[in-house]
Amino acid sequence: MDAHDDPEPFTLDDFRRGLELLAAESPEDWWGGFHDIDHPVGNLNASLCDAISALPDALDAPSILMLEVRGFGELRLQTPEIELRELFRAFSAIYAAKGETAELEWANLAITGEAELGPSIRMLGRAEKRLVVSAARTLLHIDAKPPIPGEPERLERPGVAFAANPVAISAMRQFVEAIEERESAGVRQRRSATKSKYAVAIGVGMAMGAAVVLATRKRR
Repeated sequence: MDAHDDPEPFTLDDFRRGLELLAAESPEDWWGGFHDIDHPVGNLNASLCDAISALPDALDAPSILMLEVRGFGELRLQTPEIELRELFRAFSAIYAAKGETAELEWANLAITGEAELGPSIRMLGRAEKRLVVSAARTLLHIDAKPPIPGEPERLERPGVAFAANPVAISAMRQFVEAIEERESAGVRQRRSATKSKYAVAIGVGMAMGAAVVLATRKRR
């Protein structure tokens, strides 16, 4: 599972770790942590759809769902999973209704430099993230099934399909790094708070001890 232009190998464990963190995301929270990548979420979405489509049960799909995204390319999903199909259709419908408006909002942001995202951008972003998170959870559910003796790991074929897109790999890595850095910062903050509590407790204890000694001396 190597990316064509990535100097570091993208392993099955890397793929699994990314899926775990994606699956834990709330679809209502906006993406963060990406930099210097064109269409990071779009590439994640497209490659996760490819990964889902590489599963053996893809042949049981009633049809192949497709969406052409201007300036990006084609999204393609082949799966019998009802939830994924409905989320793909929902994203497609919102894109058809709000895609052009979202493009204008992005263009306006580039000119004005404003930080506030427009309503169409957010509507599309939430719909796309629901699809990405659901795809990650579906792949993890497949991975949790007992292995078949003599067969490759269940995530092997989806992982190879995902890794065919080096931009998606870069986006996955940046997403994982951002989440892990946030978690590390939280741990450091909790440790600092715990040390402060201990210091206060020790200080209070020492003060109380000194007060007891002083009172004893006075009684003597």
